[in-house]
Amino acid sequence: MKNDPVKSRGAGLVVQMELVNFLKEHGVTTEDAISVPAYKRQYISKDGSVISEEQTLQLMTSWDNVYRQCNYVIFILFQSC
Repeated sequence: MKNDPVKSRGAGLVVQMELVNFLKEHGVTTEDAISVPAYKRQYISKDGSVISEEQTLQLMTSWDNVYRQCNYVIFILFQSC
């Protein structure tokens, strides 16, 4: 299976700061490792044309990325047992 940078790095989920803070507090990951910035939000019609857009910074991620970051920490913890 080919590496998919969008699947592995982000797109799809907006990262809530509560998640970032929780993961940082527990030493799981950093904001940069778990998300990619998006600087614009677009609203798309059924035909694919842009209805409107707004300039806004949001951090994006994927379930794969969150899982991979958490799984890595669990692996490291079990290695030290």
